[in-house]
Parts: sequence; C-alpha cells; structure tokens
Amino acid sequence: MSERSDVSPISPARAGASSPDREVRHKMCADAMRDEFQNLVSAEVSARRDRLGLAGAFADVARALGFTVRRVRACWHHEVRAVTLAEWQAVREMGAARLAQEESRLRHEDALIRQRLENIRQRQAALRDLL
Repeated sequence: MSERSDVSPISPARAGASSPDREVRHKMCADAMRDEFQNLVSAEVSARRDRLGLAGAFADVARALGFTVRRVRACWHHEVRAVTLAEWQAVREMGAARLAQEESRLRHEDALIRQRLENIRQRQAALRDLL
C-alpha cells in the first residue's frame, strides 16, 4: 500500500465531517427535547381540559403560548416533528409558572387544613374538660 503525501491525517470530526456517533447523539437530544415539549404542552392542555373541554383547552393553551390551535393539537397527539428553541423555552416557562401557581394553591390549602385540624383539636380539648 502506498502512502499519499497529499492526504492529511485529520479525523473526519476535525475536518468538519460529522461522525455517525455525533449524529446519533444529536438526534437523541433533539428527540428528547421534542418529547419534553409535547409532554409539557399536553400537561397544559390536561390542566385546563376539565374546566374548558378539550377544544377550549387547545384554544386557551394556543393563545397563552402564541401557537396555533393546530400546533397544540399536534403536540397533544405527539405528531410534532421539530421544535424551535423559542417554542421550547416558552412552554417550559409556562410550565414553571403553572407549577408555581399550583404550589401556592397547595400551600394555601395546607394552611386551611392545618387551621381546621387545630379547631378540631381545640373542640376535643374543650369536650374533655367538660367531661
């Protein structure tokens, strides 16, 4: 085998060609991002579905995110092929805001339950004192 002097011993990755492993990792990352995007949009729809119905939930989520109803429906059915970074970030921010609201609601509910429990304990103590 003769060696050619005009061929550089540079790896394909360094020469600008992508390796199959790199393409697979990129595809896996893009798939994970797309799946997370669809799951987050679906969670937003689910959170509104009981109150607004499915069509109303699609419209409400689309309006909140600045998407079309068709885009939200595609997420619901896991039919989205590509996601932009701006879309992904908007959905994550909305999800974070919804979770913060849910946390606040649950903290308030917890405080009410603790107050009711304390009232019950006080009544029990008062009844014990009467007996």
